[in-house]
Amino acid sequence: MLPQTQIAQARQADLLRLIEPDTTLIRIANTHGGEYAGPCPFCGGADRFHVVPEAGKWYCRQCTPRGGDAIDYVQRREQVAFQAAIDLLLGGTWAPRAQQRVQMRARPNAQPIAQPNWTQPAWQQTAQTLVQEAEACLADDIAGAAARAYLTGRGLQTATWQAWRLGFHLAWHPVRREALPAITLPWFGADGTIQAVQYRYFAPPGAATAGFGPGIAQHDRFGQKAGGQRSLFGLHRLSGQATLIITEGELNAISCWQVAHPWADVLSIGSQESVRQDRVREALRSAALPYRQVIAWLDERELALTVADRIAPFNGTAVWSENGLDANDLLQRGLLGARLANALADADWEA
Repeated sequence: MLPQTQIAQARQADLLRLIEPDTTLIRIANTHGGEYAGPCPFCGGADRFHVVPEAGKWYCRQCTPRGGDAIDYVQRREQVAFQAAIDLLLGGTWAPRAQQRVQMRARPNAQPIAQPNWTQPAWQQTAQTLVQEAEACLADDIAGAAARAYLTGRGLQTATWQAWRLGFHLAWHPVRREALPAITLPWFGADGTIQAVQYRYFAPPGAATAGFGPGIAQHDRFGQKAGGQRSLFGLHRLSGQATLIITEGELNAISCWQVAHPWADVLSIGSQESVRQDRVREALRSAALPYRQVIAWLDERELALTVADRIAPFNGTAVWSENGLDANDLLQRGLLGARLANALADADWEA
């Protein structure tokens, strides 16, 4: 059995000196003694590979999300056992194969990926028109009265729904097979293009039930303009704050923004299912990189802990909906500000 002193000594190897011959690393943060990112030496993905030298840790968002230390790196790089990796590190005989330096690896025989409809100019034009007309309808004294009452009942202020460009639209419901009143939630990219338009159906005030009648499941409260592809909700409103708050639903993100936008940016993943998609996780990790603190607020405790660990392993804090109360529920009760302040204090303490 190897002495613990040798294992500890091997783990203290200079990670930058160890890894830099295999890839091109760029310093992306000054927290925790500095963080570096670049193409992964193992899977070749651009900007997926991260190194935090002071912590002695590295990870790849795609192929090795759990990451590892210097020993793990040499084990994987040289395909050797644990003891052999330590011997190479302590003996100074390990030499990286610089001639195999990674820039970007193209997958062989890869088939062209069809571009989603939202990237097409015609789709953008109809989506922009839909969003503008829905905004005008929401602002209309008569036509938008029920929608405004719904949003006000959810605790949202006029300035908030205007900032997020919410609207009102009679959207086709595939289960009821009729047009139903809906709040429009446009998903903008960072460049202002619309990637999706989400419909949040609601029952008008005075309706017999809070739902849509028999046969309508809870998840059928939502729809989407055909041809869109959701990634992250809120990219267009990121303003460079020190803290990022990640939520599930769009209204939860908007609720957090209403209370915390002087000190935090917010993003929504839309649903629990979304965060299980590689495309969404990649986008979320990339968006979270510049932030000093990342607060991941999801409904379920275990998922919140998992997202915080995988998206921001060194500066993430998990928050979950205790007693089933999400951010919008707390906003309506006047408790959201205190909950976010506690989460920020926890994030500061962990940092």
